[in-house]
Amino acid sequence: MKIVNVRAYPVRNVDRDSSAVTRSPGAPRGLVAEPVSLVLVEVVTDDGVSGVGTVGGFCGAARDIIDGHLRDVVLGEDPRDVERLWNAMYRASARYGSRGAAIEAMSGIDIALWDILGKSAGLPVYRLLGGRTRERVPVYSSHLRDTLSPADLETAAQADVAAGFKAVKLFLTRGPDHGPAGLRMCVEATRRVHQAIGDDIEMMVDAHLRWDVSFTLAYARGVEDLGIRWIEEPIPHDDRGGYARLTAGLPVPIAAGEHEYTRFPFAEMIERRCLGILQPDVNRVGGITEARRIVALASAHSLPVCFHQGWLHSYHQITAFPNCPIGEYFPPPAPGRTPAGNALNWLVLSGEPVARDGAVTVSDAPGFGWEIDREALARYSISVA
Repeated sequence: MKIVNVRAYPVRNVDRDSSAVTRSPGAPRGLVAEPVSLVLVEVVTDDGVSGVGTVGGFCGAARDIIDGHLRDVVLGEDPRDVERLWNAMYRASARYGSRGAAIEAMSGIDIALWDILGKSAGLPVYRLLGGRTRERVPVYSSHLRDTLSPADLETAAQADVAAGFKAVKLFLTRGPDHGPAGLRMCVEATRRVHQAIGDDIEMMVDAHLRWDVSFTLAYARGVEDLGIRWIEEPIPHDDRGGYARLTAGLPVPIAAGEHEYTRFPFAEMIERRCLGILQPDVNRVGGITEARRIVALASAHSLPVCFHQGWLHSYHQITAFPNCPIGEYFPPPAPGRTPAGNALNWLVLSGEPVARDGAVTVSDAPGFGWEIDREALARYSISVA
């Protein structure tokens, strides 16, 4: 079996075209949306077997790196040699890579190679990783934002509970630049959601790098009675000292890692005791090949890995690895609404499992179980200058 083609399809970010969100008065404006939401990668073999991978995190540059370089690195090679091909791509891109878009591009190819590996063996990927450690994958609903009006936020949180979720995450969009009112609003939004879901539903919060150490400490004091499961990415991701201070000084676990590339930063963060929960993103960190190395590192230090971003590539690993307790879940859009951002996978990929009673079931289909929706891909794929 040989690789005969590698195709990269940038999928446009329809968030750039939509602003139909009910915002609370004074809600902060978001960043300018990137043109590309995700990049689909398809690796084709001479046996007629194709693998599907994804580049996550709004990285349109991955298409150019794949088409301009990495494609030639893997053409003619046996796609089942995943370790060798990972190292070949990593070394070939070292002059401009090691982090960022180069590793994200590698991730998409690597995920597609694991899809081929499963299909060629007639097995789901989780079997190749060691088999089942659980029948179903627990997931948390990941879409609540404090930019919603208070009434809409409560309604959305209660709807998650009614749908069977046992855990939800709230994105907090204010920070130190909003002054004392920003802190108060973060605490109030957290309490509002907690009251809406009740004591028996777990809650996580995600500040997405907006805070500093002082703001995080003050926020944690303001919600310490709520039993928050984790605070995610409160400060800039490369502030190792700040994360170490927070982890040492707070009873609530600090989670981060979605903006890290390869296993090496995770080894450093473990050594410096920066985090209580590791959150690599399979689309960014180097694919399945690198993600499983991070899971092994974490396991050696009794740390959980809760992958950033759900999707099947994460769910297969959660199925296989006992120190991966829960997955992130972006609910599919309501009927008649177009998926956007992190949920666009629902439109261009078929086979993604739907959550029932707060968990998803990974099928026994060979590979990941994905198929590309060619009609939707033709509609939403774009050219990147």
